[in-house]
Amino acid sequence: MSKILTFFIACFLVLQLSAKSTSKDEEVDFSMLERSTELSRYLDSKQRVQLIKLEESVQAALEKIRSGEYMKARKPSSLNPNEDLKPFHAKGEQLVEEGELEARTQRLRIVQLLRTAETQKEAQAKARAARYNFRIEEMDFTAALKQSAEKVMADAWAKGYDHVLFDGVRIVEAGKSRISDVETRNMAYDILVGIDGTRFTLTMPIDLSYSTTTEPAPRFVYENEAAFVDSKGALLAIEKIETPNQSSGILAVRAIDLQKFTLISSELITLAPDESAPSDTTGTPLPTSGMIEDGAGILDTLGALKTPYQFGWDLTQLEDPERALAYSLLLQQTIQQNAGIQLLETQFVERSYLQANETLAQHANAVFQLDPRDGNEAVFTLSSRLISNNRQVVIGQVSFGSDAVN
Repeated sequence: MSKILTFFIACFLVLQLSAKSTSKDEEVDFSMLERSTELSRYLDSKQRVQLIKLEESVQAALEKIRSGEYMKARKPSSLNPNEDLKPFHAKGEQLVEEGELEARTQRLRIVQLLRTAETQKEAQAKARAARYNFRIEEMDFTAALKQSAEKVMADAWAKGYDHVLFDGVRIVEAGKSRISDVETRNMAYDILVGIDGTRFTLTMPIDLSYSTTTEPAPRFVYENEAAFVDSKGALLAIEKIETPNQSSGILAVRAIDLQKFTLISSELITLAPDESAPSDTTGTPLPTSGMIEDGAGILDTLGALKTPYQFGWDLTQLEDPERALAYSLLLQQTIQQNAGIQLLETQFVERSYLQANETLAQHANAVFQLDPRDGNEAVFTLSSRLISNNRQVVIGQVSFGSDAVN
C-alpha cells in the first residue's frame, strides 16, 4: 500500500514540476528573438561570444530534430518489407524530444541575454541624454576667471598651442562689445601670468586688430607678431556678458585658434550678484543650465564624421542679443566637450574687432540653428544645417533654465 502511495505522490510531484515549467515557458516572450540583430549591438564582447555559442547550440538542436523526424518517417524498404522499424521510430522520437528541449532551453538563454542587452540599450540612451545636460557654477569674478583660465590654457597647451594672446577683458551688453577698464584688465593679466608661470607662452599683443587687406587672406595682425611667426597661436576670448537690470552675468573664457577661429576650449561661470547693486532688479537672469534632447544621437554622428564639418551659429530667430549669446555659449561648450564637433568662434571676432557693418568671410560650412518652440522663451528646436544646400536636420529639443551651482 505504501509503495502505491509513494508512486502516486511521485507522479503528482512530476506533474507539478511540469506545470511550473510550462507556466514559465508561457511567460517568456520569445518574440524578442526577432530583435537579436538589433539588440546584439548593445552587448559587450564576452556577451556577443556567448550569444554566438547559444545560437550555434540552437542550430545543433534543430539538426537533431530533423534527424529524429527523418528516423520517425522511415518506412520498410521493398527489399526488407518485414523489417521491425519500432526501434528506429523510438530513437527518432527520442531525438525529436531531446532536440526540442535543447532548442527551447538555449532559446530561453538567448532571450535572457537579449533582455540584458535591452537593459544596456536603455542605460546607454539615458547616459547619452544626460551627457548633454549642462549647468554652470556660480562664483565671484576673480575666482571665476582663475578657475576657467586654468582649464582653458591647459587645454590649449595640451593641443600644442605655445603662443597665447591676451587682449583684455570685454564687456558685452545689448549686443555691443566694449573693452573693460584698465583695473580689470590688469587684474586679469596678473591672474593669467600666474597661471602661465615659467611656460612663458602668454603675450599681450600690441595693437591687435583684424585686417581685411592682408595677403593671401584676412587675418589678425599686431606689432610684435614677427617674433612668433613659427609659433602655434591661440587668442584668449574673455567676455563678461551682462543684461540690463541685473547685477550678475556670465563670464565666458575661451581659447580660439588665431588663424582658423576654431574653438579650442571653453569655460563658462555665472558671476555672483554684486552686493552693492540695487536689490530691486527687474531683469530676467541669463540662462545657466539646460539640456539637449538628442534621442537619435545626431550630435555623436556629426562628431564621428571622417571629414568633419565646421559649425557656426544661426541665431537670427532670437530677438534678445544677450540671451542669444548665452544660449550659443552654453550649447557650444557642452557640444564641444561631449561630441568633439569643430566649432567656430567667428562671432567673437566680429563683435570685438570689426565694425558694425563688417562681417568675416565665410569660414563655416554648416551651422547650428535655434528656433523658438511653441512661444516658450526657454524651449527651442536645435537643428544642423549645411550652408551649401540648406539641408536641415532637426537634432531635438533644447531647454534652458537659471539654476547655477553655488
